Amino acid sequence: MIVQSCKHGIPLFQSCSDCGREMVKSPLTPQFLSTLKPVSMVHGSSFTLFPKPVKKPKKTMRDYAKNMAKNKRRKAVPAKIKRKRMPSIKSLKNKADLLFSKFIRERDIICVLHNNKCKGAVQCGHLIKRGKMITRYDEVNCNALCEYHNYLDNFEHDHYVSWFVREYGALPYLDLVEKSKSIKQMKRQDYLDIISKYEKINSLPKL
Repeated sequence: MIVQSCKHGIPLFQSCSDCGREMVKSPLTPQFLSTLKPVSMVHGSSFTLFPKPVKKPKKTMRDYAKNMAKNKRRKAVPAKIKRKRMPSIKSLKNKADLLFSKFIRERDIICVLHNNKCKGAVQCGHLIKRGKMITRYDEVNCNALCEYHNYLDNFEHDHYVSWFVREYGALPYLDLVEKSKSIKQMKRQDYLDIISKYEKINSLPKL
């Protein structure tokens, strides 16, 4: 029996040398007939001989590096444009608090409840607590307090309220209380406006 194959060893057809019976049909096209070469096999076998697959060499990191270098030379990647990162809402809020507190401390200079118990540095004291965002940056609502009185205001709020009513009257206090009942959602632009306003005020020469 004769097996004819191409130069790569792939059999094209298989026939018996005694009876001439064709055993296997070839799927290859006629353009390979010129490359046929006979390969002898044991008579009566019905399987075809295929060449052993060639093992591909494993790629190393050096090969990957060469491919990467080739790809870079072929196609130049445009440089990424770094966008300026916007400041977070929290950082804007902290900056607005610092500038507003500085304005209040420089406006009043000393603690408005000053007496022989005053201790510590002057701070920005909120009549309506600073958790209410609508009155957090209200100049009427905020006055200078020392560390002692600002801490004491968390437990004995009447002293601060009494001073405010004597100084400004009951109507402004009631207006602040009514104003604090509404809710305000502070946005980025609100903080930017506050920062720009008090940066200009704090940069003015002091009389």
